[in-house]
Amino acid sequence: MKPQKLEDIGAFVDASGHLHTDKGDSWNAEAPRILHTAQARQLFGAALRAGILREMWATDEEGLTAFVGLAQGEGLNRAQLAYWCKLASTYLGIDRGATTNWKPFEALFGKGLKGTLHDIGYTAQAPDGARQEYTRPIDQFFATLDTSTNEG
Repeated sequence: MKPQKLEDIGAFVDASGHLHTDKGDSWNAEAPRILHTAQARQLFGAALRAGILREMWATDEEGLTAFVGLAQGEGLNRAQLAYWCKLASTYLGIDRGATTNWKPFEALFGKGLKGTLHDIGYTAQAPDGARQEYTRPIDQFFATLDTSTNEG
């Protein structure tokens, strides 16, 4: 019997080397519908590769590993994740006018993201230096993303 290719049976190996044998589309199963776009997949994939985001996995008592969600990358805090979500909402064009669309991101990362922006001094009264120290890795990520998008 000839071995089947992973993609032929609906399986895949993620960036961390975990084998998934589910037949469904795991991104569409986990992400809110508004994020079911190629642009959103590319953005989240780039954030995972850059370490801005990380995947969370759990192993059950039978030794099976399953994806359980996304979180901020190592060395980043929840306020920086909130800032990334704010910029991602604009980048993906899902803002509601001048207001960030927090709902899809809170579905992925949990409630309270908007309020955590105050933790990094994301207010009009905050000195630029304090804000920039926390936002620098996120700003650099989007600057790199914009550059690579414009080149291709």
